Amino acid sequence: MALGKMRVFLGSQGARRAWRPLPIQVVARPPFSMGASTVASAQKASKPGVSGYLLRAVWGGVRGVCTVTGGVSLTAFGLVVCPYVTSRSPIGEEERAALEQDLLGIVAFDEGRDLLTASQLWAAVRELRMPPVSFHDLQRPFFFHLFEWVGRFTFACYSDASGVMTLDEFKCAVHKMIDLVLEVHSQTQGQAAAPVEARAQAVRELTQHVVPAVFRVLDFDQNGNIGAHEFIRGALLLLATVQGAPLDTPQLADLAFRVVDTDADGFVTSAELLRWVKLSLEHEVTSQDLLHEPRGPFGLFGTRTLTPAQLAKRWHTEADYDGDGKLLPQEFAILAPRLRIHQTISRMAGQYAENRLPAAA
Repeated sequence: MALGKMRVFLGSQGARRAWRPLPIQVVARPPFSMGASTVASAQKASKPGVSGYLLRAVWGGVRGVCTVTGGVSLTAFGLVVCPYVTSRSPIGEEERAALEQDLLGIVAFDEGRDLLTASQLWAAVRELRMPPVSFHDLQRPFFFHLFEWVGRFTFACYSDASGVMTLDEFKCAVHKMIDLVLEVHSQTQGQAAAPVEARAQAVRELTQHVVPAVFRVLDFDQNGNIGAHEFIRGALLLLATVQGAPLDTPQLADLAFRVVDTDADGFVTSAELLRWVKLSLEHEVTSQDLLHEPRGPFGLFGTRTLTPAQLAKRWHTEADYDGDGKLLPQEFAILAPRLRIHQTISRMAGQYAENRLPAAA
């Protein structure tokens, strides 16, 4: 009402003087046009409220705790773990270059495999699972350095205080690394993957049959222990073997003979050969048709079925040129294409994916 009277009073002094202070009239109108309820609601909305204040306080505290915890964890990792890994598992530039050459040599004999795409990588990150990385992906510098770091960290955790690893320590370390490789494979299978009991059995079987041979391949001086570079090279050979690298890969050529030569005496006996003949037949790497042979000339008297022992004895006799009952590495090379050691190892690794336990040898 006071403003209304002021408007009347100003109007009585003449049009020129009354309507010159236009801002008075414009400013005076909006508060009255909003109404009392609108003003009250606006004031109420401007206050956060107790619940909103508590939520913001709790969220700020959680962020602070996470920030502090993450910073402390990274600091501890950098100050404790990194020097520990560096001192326990040192690798020089020449050894790293040798690893890269081994990798490129294996990849060159296994062309045509697709590399991991960015969409597959991000899908694995979103689903909180390991991406399906193969030894081909190690050609990329990031994956190669990550593989090297994981290998060095594993070696540092399982090696002794002198910085070397014995056969027993090597078995424990490789058991865990094979389990990680099979975990990646099981995630690609989805619901078709077998239960964890089958995967555990496959890891035990691979560790029993393959790991001692890989250790002998890496232990060049045969002193009973290996270093960090040799351990990472063994991990690379196992990864390529489990993922089905070709049989004629030079880096894997010596592995097949060492795998079959269980007692490491430099010869393959009939008993050692029989063990892998059974495994190749069991995992369907060697055709069952090889167990059937004709009776008499040209099969005039039908066919007969050989036992695995008879088949192993026949192969052993065919390759044993000097007739001493033992196969040298060059004699064993004749049997390698038929025995298919690498394919048998790969089947042993993937057997659990068919929802059944691998049978014991």
